Amino acid sequence: MTVRHVISLNRSWEVGGTGYDPSGEIRRTAVSGRAVAALEQSPQQPELARILQISLLCNNAKLEQDDEGHWIVKGDPTEGALLTFAAKAGTRPETMRQWHRGKEIPFDSNTGKMSVVCKDTAGTESQDCYVFTKGAVEMLLQRCTQVQSDGRLLELTEERKRIILEQNGKLSGEALRVLGFAYRPLTDGDLPEPDERDMIFVGMVGMMDPPKPEAAHSIQEALALGVKPVMITGDHPITAISIARQLGMYDGSQRVLSGHELDRMTDEELQEAVEHTAIFARVSPEHKLRIVRAFQQRGHLVAMTGDGINDTPAIKQANVGIAMGRTGTEVTKQTADMVLKEDDFGTIVEAVKEGRTIMGNIRKALGCLLTGNLAEIIVSSAAVILGMPLPLVPVQILLMNLITDALPAMVLAINPGNKTKLTERVEIADGNLYRKVFARGALLGLGSLGLFAASLASGVPLPAARSIAFATLVSGQLMQTFSWRQEGSAESVKDWSQDRFLVGALGVSWLSLLAALYIPPAARFFHAAPIAWSHWIPVLAVAGSVTLLSKPLVAWIESGRPGAANPVRQMRTAVVA
Repeated sequence: MTVRHVISLNRSWEVGGTGYDPSGEIRRTAVSGRAVAALEQSPQQPELARILQISLLCNNAKLEQDDEGHWIVKGDPTEGALLTFAAKAGTRPETMRQWHRGKEIPFDSNTGKMSVVCKDTAGTESQDCYVFTKGAVEMLLQRCTQVQSDGRLLELTEERKRIILEQNGKLSGEALRVLGFAYRPLTDGDLPEPDERDMIFVGMVGMMDPPKPEAAHSIQEALALGVKPVMITGDHPITAISIARQLGMYDGSQRVLSGHELDRMTDEELQEAVEHTAIFARVSPEHKLRIVRAFQQRGHLVAMTGDGINDTPAIKQANVGIAMGRTGTEVTKQTADMVLKEDDFGTIVEAVKEGRTIMGNIRKALGCLLTGNLAEIIVSSAAVILGMPLPLVPVQILLMNLITDALPAMVLAINPGNKTKLTERVEIADGNLYRKVFARGALLGLGSLGLFAASLASGVPLPAARSIAFATLVSGQLMQTFSWRQEGSAESVKDWSQDRFLVGALGVSWLSLLAALYIPPAARFFHAAPIAWSHWIPVLAVAGSVTLLSKPLVAWIESGRPGAANPVRQMRTAVVA
């Protein structure tokens, strides 16, 4: 965060430099914005000097250099930007050591300001005791009766207030965070409680808090995932809209609600409004909590991100509370469910992708296992019911489960997935999964039983017929691994063919099948017999056609399901940032 502009009633300045490095020039600017003169290291202009003074005294942050020589801020980034701004003008905390802070009113989102009472211990007059305040411009103006201009105190008329608000709006329209400054001399030298009435408005600063270059890309990925990003900020609505446009979160069609509007809304009205609102500005902690609850009551899953104490109630209420690891307060970190080591919104998007990959993998492995087990049950139970010889002996069932359920299903469960192929949110198990399992398992089981019966009818010995049924079931389940690998994703054959773990696992399973059939010691142990190569044609035909035939079967089941034409609306995930 960097201070870019400083404005008083009738003067303005530009501030150079970037970040927290206290190197940069402060230049006086004309009305048109053209720089006209560089300041001395100790600026004498009264309003600028007062703003610099308040920036240092009404401040709890520290500006330091780390071991690598980089300038860092310990504390609030906004206050860190003010320290950097003061340092550029040659004003540092050491120059304010004669000032003693006696009282403080910490920043409060409800009032939008922070105040301190300071006394110049080197002074001798009662006028050396002041209240210094910084905060939202519109909030400060409500407590000001005068404005300082070229060192003179003027009455804060409606016209002058209009000029100040226009300046505030102009800076906000440039996506700058605006902070106003005011003060009031005190007559009591015993450092009384801060009295924020009849203040004197001095000016304002516009701070650039640009989104990270990769943030816009992360926002677009979130939208593609079906996640709705929502901005909740204490900034001016104009500032929030400008930044939201840069991030691609706002195109003009969504609503923008302020804290004042939220106060006038009932909970029911807010629940309706959140569906069409992308930005909530000038909000308090209570507003954040209401917004999170409103999303939840609309059926959304909410992940709330934040770094300050005022975010804590909403973070605790959210389904997933996310705190910033670098800038977050300890209270926020302790309340949150997750703490980001790097304060990067893209990390949240990656976490969503990773979570969906895990959910998808469990779903694929479950479908693969259930399909094979259902086929085995159908083959064995149907043969018994029909009075046929058993198509499989127990040792063959054990080998089949070892070949099909061990390596291939395990690889499906731990597959890293292709996260460039964005998919919709899925459930681990639902009606659609069960219908596919039923269709594929039934087709594979009935196909295997049919080949077994046809082989016996054509005079094939029982051991060879059992081997044909065994090979059909194993081949079908291994081929199903390919189908389940692509389930719910946009991956192509090229994607999974490059998965060496999957290809390797399937290769081991195929070799195990052939070894059990054609290596005599293994064949005797598993009560199998070699089958003629001509028999592999119907085996592979049945095994390979299961996926193709299951699609129209699932579609037919879907068409006859009650309520199929009116699917239930799925919950969307909302990230509140």
